[in-house]
Parts: sequence; C-alpha cells; structure tokens
Amino acid sequence: MALFEKGKSGNPGGRPHMPHAMREMIHAKGNHIIEKLLKHMDDADPRVSLKACELLLARGYGRELPEGERISIPLPDQLGDALSMLALHKSVMKSAALGELNIESAKEFSFIIENQRRLHETADLEQRLAKLERELQNVSA
Repeated sequence: MALFEKGKSGNPGGRPHMPHAMREMIHAKGNHIIEKLLKHMDDADPRVSLKACELLLARGYGRELPEGERISIPLPDQLGDALSMLALHKSVMKSAALGELNIESAKEFSFIIENQRRLHETADLEQRLAKLERELQNVSA
C-alpha cells in the first residue's frame, strides 16, 4: 500500500523556508565555511576529504538529486505552441525558485524546452513554406 495517493503531494505546503535571520548569518559566514571545507579536502581521513569535496562540488555545480528527491514538472497536453512552452518555462522557474530544482538543472530543462520550441517552429515554417510554394505553382499554371 502506498503512503501517498498518486498525483497528490505528501507535503503540499512545500519545503519550509529558512528564517531570514538564519539565512543572513549563514551568508555572512559563507567564505569562512568554504575556506574550512578547502582545508578538509586534504584531510588524512579519506571520508572527511571526500565529504568536503562533495560539499564543495554541490555548492559550485549543484548536486544531483537522489531518485527519491527528484521532482516532476507537469507537461501541457499540446507541446510546441508558444503558450505551452511558456507554461513549461514557468514550471521550471517556479521549481527552481522553491528550491525543488537546482539552478544547473533548471538551465538544462530550459535548454531542452527551447530546443523543443525551435523544432516545432522549424516544422511549422516548413509547412507554411511548402503551402506557399504549392499556391505559387497553382497560380503559375
């Protein structure tokens, strides 16, 4: 038996926000924290060294979400028109703003969405051009 009903979030309110004062305190200590992690990269204990490297990489590049933490972004029924692509971009931006999706992943999603939009635009232009060429041939004949 599943713990959550399919299609319904187990946490509809989303991830709780960090208090503003705590966020400011962490940001103020950011450089010190990174310096400390850099020192621990060369620790004799490989577990300490590896953890420091993982944290630095996650900070610099964003971390890969484990399977259980991955999010899904709803796709519109019609893909390709400008409004559906805009809706997809909005979903990606919202997920990134809520912290559900790291910035690098959001960029990758946006790149994929833009490529999809271009493919549909190219196909549409090809159809229009073919129609105009047929009409031109009919007028010339």
